[in-house]
Amino acid sequence: MPNETGFVGVEGGAISERIRSDVIHRLGLTTHNIERSFENVIELVKLATDMPVCLFSIVEGERQFFKAKRGIEVSETPRDIAFCAHAIKQDDRSNIFVIENAEDDGRFRFNPLVTGPMHLRFYAGIPVHAVGNIPVGTLCVIDSKPRLMTDKIDQVLRNARDLVETILAARSEAIRDHLTGLFNRKFFDECFQREWRRAYRESVPVTVMLADIDHFKAYNDHYGHQAGDDCLIEVADILKRCVHRSGDMVARYGGEEFVFVLPSTNAEGAAKLSQRILEAIRDANLTHEAAPSNKVTVSIGYSVATRASDLNNDGQTILRAADEALYRAKNEGRDRVKYSPLT
Repeated sequence: MPNETGFVGVEGGAISERIRSDVIHRLGLTTHNIERSFENVIELVKLATDMPVCLFSIVEGERQFFKAKRGIEVSETPRDIAFCAHAIKQDDRSNIFVIENAEDDGRFRFNPLVTGPMHLRFYAGIPVHAVGNIPVGTLCVIDSKPRLMTDKIDQVLRNARDLVETILAARSEAIRDHLTGLFNRKFFDECFQREWRRAYRESVPVTVMLADIDHFKAYNDHYGHQAGDDCLIEVADILKRCVHRSGDMVARYGGEEFVFVLPSTNAEGAAKLSQRILEAIRDANLTHEAAPSNKVTVSIGYSVATRASDLNNDGQTILRAADEALYRAKNEGRDRVKYSPLT
């Protein structure tokens, strides 16, 4: 199976294959259909570099496939032999993965793309990122002859990458909350259903957590809605920094409420993360003069599905349980965590 923790997101945390796949699906990048907008970029790369093969490759699951190409007939290759599968894992988005002579490189000299009819020797690929700095594929140039990397190839790939990311950014408006930068409710709903079904198939626990900013209406009334927006952004940034593990997801659920999906997480793990979030918000020391504590705080409710019977439904039961726990946290004084078991 592909490495679950091989990708780095905007906050430096690992991005899981599932989140990458969800983004790729949502952006409409999952088919072999050649798209004119990407073809135009690849044509410019071809003209500027005069390289025999130029590609925009998407890396997902067990394969890489091409959304735009020049100089190659195939539409996809297995991921385990794809050079782009290495290029996409660059931990710095400015890095270009370069192999000047694959025949002399111990990592690739026996690769079927090197020993087979393609006779790949030179490769240069730069990662392409979608919203949230999530890597979805690469732009690359390939030659059957060894080459030295040049400043021209470097600059052309960077410029082309910027063009493709601009196209993806326009599409990404559909999956991101415009204010906080978190995933939006619609995208959460889609991802949650896929994650829920996966947990059932694999018989693994899953936690759903809801967090709500305390006394947020009073905050807006006291400081104004622009300051309220700024508060939402700051809290969202803190929540993102608290989620470190591959596969975990946080989204804006609505208003001042946020939702977390935590795969393979039991009640103990959820309790630890909840406390970490409470402490991080407290430590931020965000002033809230209209609250009893004079600081911005959050309340959290969560529930955990562990049994097959818990998971054999559409997931609405656990969302209701987490919401009930959140209600109790607020009703019992706020700035605290409550748990509701599934019944």
